[in-house]
Amino acid sequence: IMVNSGTELEDFGDCNVVSYAPLHDARIMESPLPPGFGGFVGPPLQVQITLSKDNCPTLVLGQNQLLPSELLLNVGYSQERVDELGLDELVQLQILHYGSFGWTTVQQIKVDNNLNWLTASITEDGVYAIGWMP
Repeated sequence: IMVNSGTELEDFGDCNVVSYAPLHDARIMESPLPPGFGGFVGPPLQVQITLSKDNCPTLVLGQNQLLPSELLLNVGYSQERVDELGLDELVQLQILHYGSFGWTTVQQIKVDNNLNWLTASITEDGVYAIGWMP
């Protein structure tokens, strides 16, 4: 996971944090994927992003936070896993986000198959994963 901003991060203040961990919520893991998806390429990740000019807020894990600015989220994947599944990463991989409506696709992704990551603009943190379509 990597997060990029279109502006200098110091413009957001002194309480900037990006953290992530493998998801351990069985309810989310068992939720249906969007139509046409075959599964995940790797484990879904709980991504927590805090950008704050004020005193550092209390973080509440599991609650998606709206971000003060659109950010670029880069999510890496295993080439070995893609090859194992027989996938063409340029057309079959997609970033998924889990929100109040379940799993949805993140729009307008870019794939870098040399660096093995997908990039998309996001406006909230939360649970993200790379899904694959047959």
